[in-house]
Amino acid sequence: MIEMRKVFFSYKAGDEIQVSDLNIEIKAGEFVLLCGKSGCGKTTILKMINGLIPHAIEGNYQGKVTIYNKSVREMETFEIAEKVGSIFQNPKTQFFNLDSDGELSFGLENMGIEPCLIKAKVQNTINELDIENLKNRNVFELSGGEKQILAVASVYATNPEIYVFDEPSANIDECGIEKMREMLIKLKEQGKTIIISEHRLYFLVDLIDKAIYLEDGKVKHIFSNTEFSLIDNKMRKGMGLRAFTKKIILIL
Repeated sequence: MIEMRKVFFSYKAGDEIQVSDLNIEIKAGEFVLLCGKSGCGKTTILKMINGLIPHAIEGNYQGKVTIYNKSVREMETFEIAEKVGSIFQNPKTQFFNLDSDGELSFGLENMGIEPCLIKAKVQNTINELDIENLKNRNVFELSGGEKQILAVASVYATNPEIYVFDEPSANIDECGIEKMREMLIKLKEQGKTIIISEHRLYFLVDLIDKAIYLEDGKVKHIFSNTEFSLIDNKMRKGMGLRAFTKKIILIL
């Protein structure tokens, strides 16, 4: 479904290679974690899948990235957007409206959906994700977690086959993380393909099908779910990864 073959990339502003000799295959319906220390190339990979590289971000790009055997370089941006939905670390960077209802409708409007169908699809999204509390809200009055949930819901409304998440838990609290986990479970149950870059791992370790560990822009190892969950603390810390279980603080 998604393939990266002999991919190299460095940003135009500098010669430092961001990713090098990438060979990755992601099957339809897989839940894939990209992990590794900051700067290892996780975000660059996501930008290659959602087409920001090379359509919006220039650089030295070699190799081939394909979705359903079609080169991302050769696809029109609207074609990619129909298949790939993106959720960024800071949801404010992807908001285009002042109110939540308008934000939920925005992607559908850009797809040319009839207004009557848009209304139904938005309500369906609200019902399925249980976000009635986000209806008719000023986006500037939402909490960080609510903004991120709204960003996911806005993508969900357009029903893409592939979701890419770039550190979605970075700016949200525990309640937001729990809601994010619920939505990831729903997407997994629907058979969506999910690629997520994350530092917080405890809320998704049991959901992933495989983990791709990156080091200095290269794939160091690909773990199955079982292999990844069996990594001991010493190895995990050496890899620069955070805890696989939630820290519990006891107040005596």
